[in-house]
Amino acid sequence: MSNAPAIIGFRQDRAGARIVGILNVMRLSRLFGVEARFQWLSQPGGPYPELSDPAAFFKPNFIARHIDVVTEAPDLGGRRSVTAASAQLNLANFGRALEGGALFHSESAFAVDRFQGEDAAQVAMRVRDIAAELKLAAPLAKALRKMQRQIEKMGGGPPAAIHVRRGDILDGDPWSYSAWPSKYVPDEFLQAYADRQPGPVVAFSDTPDAVLHLAKGRERIIPVDRLLAEHAGDVPPGAARDVLELLLMARCRSVGAPSQSAFSRAAQVVGGGEVVALPYDLPVQVNRQAYDALLDRVIAAPDSFYAPGDLAQSAAYAIRHVVSTNRVPDLLAAFEGRADFTRRFPFVLVALAEAAEQTGHAAVAQDLAERALAEKMLRPRDRNRARNLIMLGQSRAKLSRTEPAQDEEAGDLDAAFVERALKAQGADSRSLAASAWLILSRPGAAGTQLLFPPLLGQMIQSAAEPDPQAEKLLPLWAFLCDWDDLVRSESLRAGMRHRPAINVKLAAAERPLHLFEAAAGAGIDPPEPDDDVALLLGYAASVMVLHGRLRRAYPLLNWLEKVRPADAITARRLSNAFFQAGNRKAGWMWLDNAISRAPGNALLHLSAGLRAHEHGFPNRRRDHLAAAVRLWPEFGMAERVQRRLKKQAARAADPASAARASPAGG
Repeated sequence: MSNAPAIIGFRQDRAGARIVGILNVMRLSRLFGVEARFQWLSQPGGPYPELSDPAAFFKPNFIARHIDVVTEAPDLGGRRSVTAASAQLNLANFGRALEGGALFHSESAFAVDRFQGEDAAQVAMRVRDIAAELKLAAPLAKALRKMQRQIEKMGGGPPAAIHVRRGDILDGDPWSYSAWPSKYVPDEFLQAYADRQPGPVVAFSDTPDAVLHLAKGRERIIPVDRLLAEHAGDVPPGAARDVLELLLMARCRSVGAPSQSAFSRAAQVVGGGEVVALPYDLPVQVNRQAYDALLDRVIAAPDSFYAPGDLAQSAAYAIRHVVSTNRVPDLLAAFEGRADFTRRFPFVLVALAEAAEQTGHAAVAQDLAERALAEKMLRPRDRNRARNLIMLGQSRAKLSRTEPAQDEEAGDLDAAFVERALKAQGADSRSLAASAWLILSRPGAAGTQLLFPPLLGQMIQSAAEPDPQAEKLLPLWAFLCDWDDLVRSESLRAGMRHRPAINVKLAAAERPLHLFEAAAGAGIDPPEPDDDVALLLGYAASVMVLHGRLRRAYPLLNWLEKVRPADAITARRLSNAFFQAGNRKAGWMWLDNAISRAPGNALLHLSAGLRAHEHGFPNRRRDHLAAAVRLWPEFGMAERVQRRLKKQAARAADPASAARASPAGG
């Protein structure tokens, strides 16, 4: 590997991702003065046969300078990820790593790897300069020039663009069976963006007829397919035209697009233009007017949509607005008697149920959620949202009963709630946060197992929403920050660490935390706290540990351990901090301490069982998981983890048996 480039770039997907990958390696090569090459995968029999020859897109001399054509994915062994390293290293440290012989690979496709301390605007400007050096094959370069001249003839100002994502979202399987608000934008918002542009607006879409439908009466909207038909006759359909579209969009001043439009983000990297994420980046009044127009059309003119899937996606979109307009009954009435439609697009039932729930129509919400769950084509994420609505109804019913809350049915509900939270099932739905409030703001098995007393939930909720008349919600991070090792969703774990910001999470504890840190900084031993203050300070320490602020958390946790030495949750938090710092010995000491203080806590045993499996302690794993199952039998997650880890351990102990069980022989 001594003659290998210091940095290689590789993407095996479409042309846009590869072009951004090439720009990344060109920038890195110039930035550090090392050889950096992009590995272009050529597989005529693979998923992208039209990308087999980069000469279809670039001039031979450009290919020779920057690209190696390979027939299989390169071996990345011994190479570190530039993306991962850039999040931790500044330019100097990365340069020193290269000087020391370290090898890297760049996999970025829709963004530029930016190192610690680099200015985003300066990086974007430099990449734009490098992109100007892309040497296109002659037919592409000629067609791009002709299309640009045609757009310039329209006058009025610099061109803009819209990305009209439709395609399989409207009628594909399984995409059309769920809502895609991050990928799909209704006509009204695209039109509102286009109407605000002074010059021509080029419309890019995977569904050309949908652009014609959207652009009726708006002559300044130019379908890109028309430009291609008129000026790119020498360019074959497929990947080469995709490249043309990307580079044409990159030459637009701004692009109105869905928030997760990878194509638009790639064009932004190449050209440096602004991506206006719709609908969020529209001015407030324009946004509201577009929502009003959309809602009017969904209710009064359902046949005006391009296709049934267009109506379904737009209806789900309109739910965001209908709750604030008191028009939920109108929307519900618009979909009465449309069983065939809601069977084909079952996510609409879930969206309607959530709107009904938020506006006080609880019984209607429960009925719609049950109808949605009966539909076989309902996708898992929407099924989770519907189940969360059902759970919310069960939570309300539990509170309305006069018998004791710890009966068998209530125990099942608490266990189901904790499992849904830890597995992030519908974690973004308001109904799960509403259930969290109803279940955790009162004594019960869930709060006992989470070591989360009702008073703490009440104080956190009150700080987040002081209006007593507002809907009461308890976000998942508030009660899961002590249990992130049990959270089964990496996206939820990452989200808990980044959203909301740490100062927002600490708002409930702001005053007692300020007083404690001021006293500690002055060398004064703070007085023993009241129960509410101790709860808030412990919660604050938990948030600090979650965010990796261990140096700030340790003094607070040590003091709480001193003044409240019997609290299991303080030992749990110290354990989390030490494990995070890599001190396993101290982590285990404090975890054992927490279990000794709360021996009946199933979640502590589950946590210990998982860590024992990770650290190679099979006896501890077996004993702790058995205790977790025994102590909270209604909590099915513990038994499933126990079975899974037992099977993993058996396979590790008998590799031959594992090989026999594998269809591929290993």
